[in-house]
Amino acid sequence: MSSTDDNAPLPAQEGAVSNYSTDGKPRSGCVFVILPVFLAAGILISYIVLFGVGSLGFTAGGERVRLDIQTCPEARELITARVDMMGLGNPVQADVDGGFSLEVTLPATPAAATLHQTLVRRGDFHIKAGVDGPDVVGPDGVKTAEFSLKEMGNPLVVVTLEREAQKTLEKHMEDHVEDEITVWIDDELVFQRENDPPFRRQEVDLRAEGDDGQANMTRAVDWAMVVTHGPLPCDATVRSREIVE
Repeated sequence: MSSTDDNAPLPAQEGAVSNYSTDGKPRSGCVFVILPVFLAAGILISYIVLFGVGSLGFTAGGERVRLDIQTCPEARELITARVDMMGLGNPVQADVDGGFSLEVTLPATPAAATLHQTLVRRGDFHIKAGVDGPDVVGPDGVKTAEFSLKEMGNPLVVVTLEREAQKTLEKHMEDHVEDEITVWIDDELVFQRENDPPFRRQEVDLRAEGDDGQANMTRAVDWAMVVTHGPLPCDATVRSREIVE
């Protein structure tokens, strides 16, 4: 008998239950095994399209708009850094009374409609004692903030604290084991947790959780951007937004 015949699937015996290992037929259940892989790939592609065009050298292909931004001169550098991180195309700035104008090409994605709000967000990261207690760690305690997809389908931001800030947080939690802490970015409550057990690491994971996967992605990337390039030293507002022909 040939080697081909030796490797052929065995004939089913009467009353036997079909099995993939013997009949070689694919099973519909395999789809559920590989589904997370496709989901993770889809999320990663969405992230690249939304906010990665600049770093990868692609050209934003959406509308070109002019924003009139009212803010102090000290905030301009950080807002410009956010423009670069977003990958907004061909930015052109000009001085205007009370701030500056910014002309950019937006990415051709649904998120383009709200990117100007992220540009001027204060980006004040702080960890409080309880919900409305004093700050335990402020923005000066942040070393880095990085967007991550290390958990498939659950976008998050890994905030690395300065060593002294981490020690301060850990001691506070040890001294108030019956209480809780809350983590905020501006007036947005990101999460709250009990102090027991205390944080023992420098890294704090900020998870964007909700039913809308795309909204979670946008929130997480926004957090990473405004914490990395923030907080702004003063308030900033977009006084006008107009499409440039």
